[in-house]
Amino acid sequence: MIYAKRDQVVIPREHKRPRNAPWIGNYPNEQWVEDRIGAFCMEQAYGVSMEMHIPIPILGAGAFMYKGALHPCVAGGAGFSSLSDLISEATAGGKLQPLLAYNKVGATGVANRASTLWYEGNVPVAGATSASFASGGTDHTRTTTGALGPQYNAAGGDTLHLIGAEGNISVVSQGLLLYDRIWGGEPAATTTGVQTVTMTLARYAGTGAGGTSVGNFIWVENRIAMTAAGTIVCNYVDDQGSAAENTAAVTFSTGTIKCNPFVGLIGIPLNAGDAGISDLVNINLSNSLTTTPSICIVIAHPLMYIPGLAIANAGYIRDGINSAFNFSRVYDNACLALLEPIKPATTATTYTGYFTLCSG
Repeated sequence: MIYAKRDQVVIPREHKRPRNAPWIGNYPNEQWVEDRIGAFCMEQAYGVSMEMHIPIPILGAGAFMYKGALHPCVAGGAGFSSLSDLISEATAGGKLQPLLAYNKVGATGVANRASTLWYEGNVPVAGATSASFASGGTDHTRTTTGALGPQYNAAGGDTLHLIGAEGNISVVSQGLLLYDRIWGGEPAATTTGVQTVTMTLARYAGTGAGGTSVGNFIWVENRIAMTAAGTIVCNYVDDQGSAAENTAAVTFSTGTIKCNPFVGLIGIPLNAGDAGISDLVNINLSNSLTTTPSICIVIAHPLMYIPGLAIANAGYIRDGINSAFNFSRVYDNACLALLEPIKPATTATTYTGYFTLCSG
């Protein structure tokens, strides 16, 4: 099912939370959130989080949606005491950064699948490949080839935050996700069995109550179509810091994720009750999946979701200023990148725009 048009969307009622208060226990109230972001955005977020296993941040709600449910998350502090303070920091303080311009030309994809834009140009240029599992993978930073920007880190005890975005998308109902690409590692896709990696997340590694790893997600990124069917199991530590556990096996079919190079992305669903990943221990491939080492395991954190529009090439504005003052924090050295969380059609999509940040 395509979750792009209102009359096509079915919101599973079993995932609904009570709707009579802003917050119910540890969960945001859905009606309260929907009133602020609109039913269309809410329904797209449901579809992506349910089908693609990608957490969708809800701008202004201090929450993200994963597997159809809303979860509170650490916003990292507003950074500004008032609107006047924000204006002062951005103008007199000279801390505004309207620098993250992009022009991404995606490839032909697969309807109802997610696609990476990391290996696509033109601005920024195509992203760098990650190091192997044997080498511990790669900690991606703001200077990694392919990252947006790079933005300036906040100084003097300030924190950096997203305050808005503008741009346009060339295909009707195509959404876009801005995320922090924290870590990537390339296993030997021609090797079967367990492959261990030693890594520590450079950002969003905190566990337990209020831990920053809430919302971290993991996917398999493919650059060449699979030449054989098989499965992958990931062994990970969750957002609570519990003992390492295996995910359910995810099946790859021949050709997955089909067709074009630089298109593939398969979200790995975390186990019930888990709302983030704080460490990856190993993966287990059932058999050789490709003829060359061409897959990457990525751990990332969602920052801003831009829902698809009902008109192609219509401009969008995502406003953080009027969204309850909990702007998404951008951590020092964050590697900001883009992906297509779900494709309503196979059509290659062009994205043009910029993100605005401010420290305070």
